[in-house]
Amino acid sequence: MLPEKLQIIGEGNVAYHLAKGFSLISEIQQINILSRHRRNKDLFLSISDKVNCHDLEEFDLETPVTFIVVSDDAIPEIAEYFRNYHYFILHTSGSTGTAIFKDLGYRNFGSFYPLQTFSLNKEVNWKEIPIFVNSNNDSNDQFIKELALQLSDITQVVSDDQRLNIHIGAVIVNNFVNHLFSLSESWLKKNDLDFNIMMPLIRETINKIESISPATAQTGPAMRDDKKIIQRHIDALSANPNLQNIYSMISKSITEQYF
Repeated sequence: MLPEKLQIIGEGNVAYHLAKGFSLISEIQQINILSRHRRNKDLFLSISDKVNCHDLEEFDLETPVTFIVVSDDAIPEIAEYFRNYHYFILHTSGSTGTAIFKDLGYRNFGSFYPLQTFSLNKEVNWKEIPIFVNSNNDSNDQFIKELALQLSDITQVVSDDQRLNIHIGAVIVNNFVNHLFSLSESWLKKNDLDFNIMMPLIRETINKIESISPATAQTGPAMRDDKKIIQRHIDALSANPNLQNIYSMISKSITEQYF
């Protein structure tokens, strides 16, 4: 049975989209946002009449489900603070183990990890976002999975180790790749070129790996071991040692994969 109310500790990107997603579920009538600073109070209140904002000290020990949606470093402190809570407590971290709750004596605990990048000013389609869950027993696994299914059509129970490996993969394909986009944008801007000229290439790169594996889709001078072109690019990047090192390191990695 779905809870009539839940509480979310945190007021960042994930907390905002989680509140927005759950606000659309008719069975959930109240969503309490708890934070120390309440910097985004107006933004959260604009989601729905179901959403209320409170100080962290107003934590309700009788709310059926609590999400800890803060940085990984802050999870232990929050979990320690509310260790007398006996209902479902979940974190949304990709890399923090659920043993953190077990060690503090929680009875019902787990993880609720949505595999997506979230920004406050960018809408998401929850139905297409994979949510990976796990808990301290099979019964709780089922409850958390049913909760996740209210948001997403793609849910799966995984172990802590599997979730960690998923998070590592996500950092590589999202955070690392986006950083490369940023470096490319800066490089092109420095040379009086518009990053938008890269958009068709970026779209094709993403579209291609939906039908063939990334290993098969790989192209470029490093994949061909074209040493002359690689060296020419490295020489051209001499004014930007950081980007030059990244270019060299990734080119070396690609070449070693195919030769």
